[in-house]
Amino acid sequence: MRPIGDAWVIIARAMSKKIHVDATAVRKIANLAQLGLSDDEIRTLPAELTTILEHVAQLDALESSDRPSGLGLDPRSGNLGRLREDRPSASLSSDVVARAAPESAAGFFRVPRVIRTAD
Repeated sequence: MRPIGDAWVIIARAMSKKIHVDATAVRKIANLAQLGLSDDEIRTLPAELTTILEHVAQLDALESSDRPSGLGLDPRSGNLGRLREDRPSASLSSDVVARAAPESAAGFFRVPRVIRTAD
């Protein structure tokens, strides 16, 4: 199973002419994103996501080929904007960075666990 591919299938279906996100799609996307949604959220999110995707579809339908992208990056024309030259420079030592961290151990940052495992 390819989660990213599955998510794109959901989005592509929603972006077709008839845009509708249902509770099944919300559950699938939530599962792929490892989100714990309440039953109330699963009931309300389909309408909200449908509205968002309808607005995106309207933007997608606008003719914009004569305008540069908002970031000045247009991969279709080969214009990737003005990027600074990549030059090596001095960086902070791990000791300095560890002292600035809220919590560290053995030169590493300590952070709360954010990925759940199936135990």
